[in-house]
Amino acid sequence: MSGSEPEIASPELAEEILSVNAIYPDPLALTLVQASLTETTFILAHPVTPITFVLAIPAAYPVAPPAINGTNSIGDRPKGEGTAAVEVLRETVTKVWREGEVCLFDLLEEAAPLLEPGDDSNHEEGSLAEANKEETHDDTQGLANESSAGQKYDEPMSTSTNTSLKRIIAGDQPLLNDTTFAHVLATAPVWSPSQLVTSKKSSFLAHASPITSKAHALQCISQLFATNKKLATATHNITAYRVRYFSSTPSGPSQMMIPQQDCDDDGETAAGGRVLHLMQMMEAWDVVVVVSRWYGGVKLGPDRFRIINSVVREALVSGVFAAGGKEKGDETGGSGKAKGEKGKKGKK
Repeated sequence: MSGSEPEIASPELAEEILSVNAIYPDPLALTLVQASLTETTFILAHPVTPITFVLAIPAAYPVAPPAINGTNSIGDRPKGEGTAAVEVLRETVTKVWREGEVCLFDLLEEAAPLLEPGDDSNHEEGSLAEANKEETHDDTQGLANESSAGQKYDEPMSTSTNTSLKRIIAGDQPLLNDTTFAHVLATAPVWSPSQLVTSKKSSFLAHASPITSKAHALQCISQLFATNKKLATATHNITAYRVRYFSSTPSGPSQMMIPQQDCDDDGETAAGGRVLHLMQMMEAWDVVVVVSRWYGGVKLGPDRFRIINSVVREALVSGVFAAGGKEKGDETGGSGKAKGEKGKKGKK
């Protein structure tokens, strides 16, 4: 390749771009097209729209905000929709940017429901008042099942709610009676852990265990927290499971696969859906995953999702739950450490 290809001068910006592209790989969210001493220009793509945009990031970012400098392509969208989409992104920038704080991941997340193709009413200003998905650490937060805009699932989600997961994590209503719980303790699940990863005083640890049903997944989670108080007291315990049921088809002996899956953020906004999506990409079935995070007081922004993906991937590969040991399109294998983090076995 030519040595004249543009390069991102700021290591911090390069790391943020790497993290965002790890979360939005298809299409790649940010493609570098030009870099200078004053600004770096990217083509911004979002999975919910064929429209692509020109994003300019000044050298002073994040002290100065990024700028949307128009469209790069409008794809097959009608004339005029590109202009409206540019205005949506510009308004979203003003909403998510705070001086000195990175915001590219928040820009993509907040813009998702506003960029969805549909009626003209989709771009009403009022929809910009959606809750800001910044990193929070309120343990009273529960999860709304993560099927966020732009995230496509291969299988239909179960019609069941995730109330069971939420109650187990919150600890306000144990789902197992004494008799059942004694049986669970006697038949303890086998957990495959990841390494403990620490970044900026926050620690992340994932566990994966085989399951045979939704009820089994809930029992495994309950048993894990009952027997490991350190995990039970983590700032967030993100959970997700996928399980298959097989039933005979009406026309013959062949079997039909019925998937069931669910997830819970436990206050780590959007994390549960990300974990579930990774499990789908890795074709991991009949497994429950628990990701524990101990918050260290420093916000990690989108980088937290890269670390969560890293420990989940490692736990799934370690437990031989992933098809072929890697996710679709992952040429690097599954269990690589997140760059720059400290991985270690044993206690935190």
